[in-house]
Amino acid sequence: MTDTSSLSHLIERLEKATGPDRELDVEIQETVVGLEMYESIAERGGGKCIRYYPGPPGPTYRALPRYTSSIDAAMTLVPEGWRAGIDPIFFFDDQKKERTDAILCRADWSKWSPVNSDWIERVEMRGATPAIALCIAALKAQLSTRTNEQDDDRNLSGVSSE
Repeated sequence: MTDTSSLSHLIERLEKATGPDRELDVEIQETVVGLEMYESIAERGGGKCIRYYPGPPGPTYRALPRYTSSIDAAMTLVPEGWRAGIDPIFFFDDQKKERTDAILCRADWSKWSPVNSDWIERVEMRGATPAIALCIAALKAQLSTRTNEQDDDRNLSGVSSE
């Protein structure tokens, strides 16, 4: 499992991105998805790919997902139980660059109440492209999920068995 500091660093880099970036795609693959012992990032035909070593007769290759340019690839980063949406309205940041929003939310039905929205966890992030905004929101949701799981683990370990 990826440590939270690596994930936070990757989120910072994505927030500064001005457009799709294959180096960021590589970093997402290595940090979030991971590479098996028999895989590595390689160059083939002028592009980045994942080299896979299944055994003889030699390596096979598969495309490295384009997380920062493809909404479909970015969706694979959304944690289970979260729902995603992309705001079609483009915003301009202080440097007059177009930005767009991605919104992720999940419901905790055990906390449901008709009078407030405390039962809905929401992550809304802005990025240079819809795919980048979705990557940032998905990684923030992963951080939130991991933090909640760590809190649950700490609470369980503090319970005495009398």
